[in-house]
Amino acid sequence: ENSGDGAQGICVPALVVDTSYPELAGHHAGCDGSRPYSTDCNAAIHRFCGATGRTTGFGPVATAGGVRVACVPDAEVVTTTYTELSAHHAGCTTASRIGGECNAAMHRFCIARGAVSGFGPLESSGDTAIVGCVR
Repeated sequence: ENSGDGAQGICVPALVVDTSYPELAGHHAGCDGSRPYSTDCNAAIHRFCGATGRTTGFGPVATAGGVRVACVPDAEVVTTTYTELSAHHAGCTTASRIGGECNAAMHRFCIARGAVSGFGPLESSGDTAIVGCVR
């Protein structure tokens, strides 16, 4: 959540892993480093972390000399829709998908499910959004 100069963050247990864009592109071809903060890279990081035995992940959390991601071992992966997310924050739609409005919507969506926060989209297609909720 953020508004003006204020922001709210949640700390989650995660394993920080160094990787590369070619390795991430092997999990989702659209993550080639040209747009590191995109739904393509979100999907690649989600799949990469899943392949390492963790539930999901997010990032990049650093990009100097490669790419560093945070793999979350205990997140709940939830399939929802942008229609549902927009009920939690009207600015989160299939047109926006990523950014402050959807960050707030996913956070609020996960709180409504009993979690402390959430992130994503881990994957998205059409109206479908996959979100990571953390307890």
